[in-house]
Amino acid sequence: KKRETMLLPVGDKWFNVIVDPIYDEANNFQGAVHFISDITEQKLADDKVKSDQIILKACIDSPNDMIVLAVDKQLKYLAFNTYHRNVMLQAYGSEVETGMNLVECMKGDEDIAKAKENYGRALDGESHITIEEFGEFDRQYYETRYNPIFNVENEIIGATAFSFNVTERVKLQEKLKENERLL
Repeated sequence: KKRETMLLPVGDKWFNVIVDPIYDEANNFQGAVHFISDITEQKLADDKVKSDQIILKACIDSPNDMIVLAVDKQLKYLAFNTYHRNVMLQAYGSEVETGMNLVECMKGDEDIAKAKENYGRALDGESHITIEEFGEFDRQYYETRYNPIFNVENEIIGATAFSFNVTERVKLQEKLKENERLL
């Protein structure tokens, strides 16, 4: 046989056990050497990271009426929620994946220019809010909050966007303005 490795829980501790068999010249099993390491701290840290990732994913994905996304400095998706995936499919016919370039998934020179400008401002360190219309097939108004993402050295490494569909509100405001004009 060959080396075997296993994780063993013992009480509230975790051990990594490596077993190396020993054979004589005639290939007869003679015994084994066991290497045992206490990996409790590493296991607890790994479990915490997994738990934090589950919670973070739930936080990003839970809003079913708000776009949540993050891009790197090249505007490649780092993360996004299901609502954003659905909006991109409805608005542009684009199926988005992590690692794809956001603006390459969009259509229309005007929409691409707006996205580049707004993410560019966030990547330059400016947090800001816009209300703009987007979409090739189904034009909708979105109120979007853009913010830079900083690393531990306080360098900007990307940007986030949080968007709400405000189409009904914008149309109602336009209707009220028209009514005021008529009066």
